[in-house]
Amino acid sequence: MRYLPNQRLPPDYPNGWIPILESQRLQTNRPTEVKCLGTTFTVTRKSAKSLENEKDENETDTVIEVIEPDNKKAWQSVELNGAIFVWHNAENEEPSWSLDAVNELPGWTYRGRTEHSLHCHPQEIPENGADIAHLNAIHVDSILFGSNLDTLHALAPYRFLSYSWNAQWSPSSPETPDSPHMSHIALTNQIKLFSWTLFGLTFKVRQIGPAYVELRFHSQTAFGEISGAFLQFVTPLAPLKTAIVHHLYTNSSLLAFLFSKFALYGEAKMVSDF
Repeated sequence: MRYLPNQRLPPDYPNGWIPILESQRLQTNRPTEVKCLGTTFTVTRKSAKSLENEKDENETDTVIEVIEPDNKKAWQSVELNGAIFVWHNAENEEPSWSLDAVNELPGWTYRGRTEHSLHCHPQEIPENGADIAHLNAIHVDSILFGSNLDTLHALAPYRFLSYSWNAQWSPSSPETPDSPHMSHIALTNQIKLFSWTLFGLTFKVRQIGPAYVELRFHSQTAFGEISGAFLQFVTPLAPLKTAIVHHLYTNSSLLAFLFSKFALYGEAKMVSDF
C-alpha cells in the first residue's frame, strides 16, 4: 500500500448502519468482544430468562446489547439478515434510515460464507460495484481464473468459459425513490462455453448504506431453477483495513446446490485477487 502525494482520503469510518458481527458467531448470554470502527465493543445476546424482570409482552425472546466498555456507551443496534449492525454517525445524529429484512431468507438454504481482510478504504468497495464498465473489462473470463489481470491475459488464448455482462446502475429505483442511502444495479449475465450460451443469470443488486449489499439472482435453465442471494457485509476494522464477508443463500434444488459451490469458490477467488 502506498499514499499518493497530497492524497486526501474520506473519513476512516462512514456514517450509517455498519455490520460488526455475524449472528452465527454470537451465542446467547455469552458476551463477545469485537474490535472495529476504531474501538472495542462488547456484544451480548440476552435471553428471555435474563430479561424476564424487564420484558413486556411486545418484546421478543432475545435482545442485542452493544456496549463500548471504555466509556460505558451503549450503541444503537439491530440484528437482521444474519448480522448485528450498529448505527455509526460522526456527528452523533440519530438514524435517518432503517434496514429491512430479506423476506426470502426463511425459504432459502444457507450455502456458506467467505471472509476477506482488505487493505483499502471501505468506500472503495461500493465504488467498485458502481463501476459497471469494469465487468466486461475484467470479469469476462471464468471466475475460476480470478481477477488478476496478468493471469487473465496469459490465459486469454485458452479461454473456453466466458461471461457477457449488461448492467445499469442508478442512485434510486421506482420502488425506492426517496431513499438517498440506496443505489441499484440491474444486471444480466450470459455464461458461454466457447461460443455457445449455457444459461443466463439476472441480478438485482441493492447497495444499502455504506456497508451492506443484497445481490439477488435468478435463472431458469433447462435443468431447473436457480434463485437466491449473496449478502455482503463490510466492516471497517481500522484506518485502511476493512473486512468483507459474504453469505450465500439459494433455493433447495440440486442444481442450486452445485451452482452455490461454483459461486462461492469464484467469489472467494475474485476477492482474493483484489
